[in-house]
Amino acid sequence: MLGLLEQELATSPPVRYIAPMEVQHIRGNLVDIRAHRVFPAEVEVRAGRIIAIRELDEDVEGFLLPGFIDAHVHVESSMLTPTSFARLA
Repeated sequence: MLGLLEQELATSPPVRYIAPMEVQHIRGNLVDIRAHRVFPAEVEVRAGRIIAIRELDEDVEGFLLPGFIDAHVHVESSMLTPTSFARLA
């Protein structure tokens, strides 16, 4: 009998490996904070770095926020008391 993790892995969609030099093309509405605008764009990424941003003339779904880092945490998910979490943070 499979454990919970094995069951989840068996039913999860396969993960696509991206070769380090392969270029990813990601489309979405790019949020440009400096220029105070949002526009449809395609971002090209190679080896985890943005190599190009191209403005598009078509509608796209979702939003892209290059360089933004979501640093929020849920203390309750750590299974620690707030005091213990603060000590480790």
